[in-house]
Amino acid sequence: RPRSVDGSSERCSLAEACLSIPAFVNLHDNFLELVADSTIDNEHVRRAQALLTRLERRDLYDNCGIYTMDTNRKEHRDVCAMDTEELVSAIIEHHRQSLACGVEGVIGDVMADSEEEEDKCVHMSQISATTHATRRFEGVVNTEITEEDFTVLKSDCHYGAKDKNPLDDMHFYYKDDDAKEGWSCGLVEAHKVDSDKIQGIPAVGGFRSREMRVVCKTRAKKEAVSLAARGFFQNSRNKCHSPLGESSQNHESWHSFSQSFSQDYRQDLA
Repeated sequence: RPRSVDGSSERCSLAEACLSIPAFVNLHDNFLELVADSTIDNEHVRRAQALLTRLERRDLYDNCGIYTMDTNRKEHRDVCAMDTEELVSAIIEHHRQSLACGVEGVIGDVMADSEEEEDKCVHMSQISATTHATRRFEGVVNTEITEEDFTVLKSDCHYGAKDKNPLDDMHFYYKDDDAKEGWSCGLVEAHKVDSDKIQGIPAVGGFRSREMRVVCKTRAKKEAVSLAARGFFQNSRNKCHSPLGESSQNHESWHSFSQSFSQDYRQDLA
């Protein structure tokens, strides 16, 4: 316990030391050892010790995919309305249903590059010998997952205006050669963009999306959690967007707008 703010012999807690710079500078790395070697039977101490143990072993959480949800679609809004516990339970239930249906279909989905190849993989898996790849995916699919193995983090992504059009509060300045004198004098006029004149602008209400990040707590089950999450979001929720940060259609439209904002548009809006 570091000394108090006034430097007296009185001690303060770590939480109190974070609020005082004089007390905080007296902290040393040995407080980690004090926590790890503590014999106090306290829930907070046990959680701190477990966290330190994971850090020492590099047993950190793994990202198993980021899924972008389009709030303009009803099936995606239903997923966004779920809390974390409901999402975890739904993914586990979908994974258990996949186990009950068998391994062949899931293996074909993982290994195939097209619908035609997927059909071939499904039919061949029933008559051919088990290969190394098949055994690897079969072991992943047959792995049971629980609520302690992963969690889902929800985030709200927008362009600073939530459901509104961000262009309504944006102004553009044309940095042309003819306006050099105006820039030096501060006389350059700001222009607002008319969304109706710009091709590729997302539809009204399409400026906001939710992201679902699946985080695996048990490293040994990372592949199983990734496969279960992908099956839930892509298959059972009517083809939600792919993992690993793939943008939704509205985000792609917004990107195409930013690329097409050229000299032709500026002349029309000036």
